[in-house]
Amino acid sequence: MLTLYTIILIKLIKNKPFFWNYLKMETATLVAIFISCSLVSFTGYALYTAFGQPSKELRDPFEEHED
Repeated sequence: MLTLYTIILIKLIKNKPFFWNYLKMETATLVAIFISCSLVSFTGYALYTAFGQPSKELRDPFEEHED
């Protein structure tokens, strides 16, 4: 599998006009992509923390102080 990724990467690097077009994007586009990826990553991590494996270690402060 690693060799497949290596072959694809080599083909992208050799095909410079195709590869370099992505590096010539506007600054606003790159910032928008970065912010979008960060937001999606943070949301995914928050959902994993809330409902995934780590959620078993979370405590409920309202349940502890229930009278």
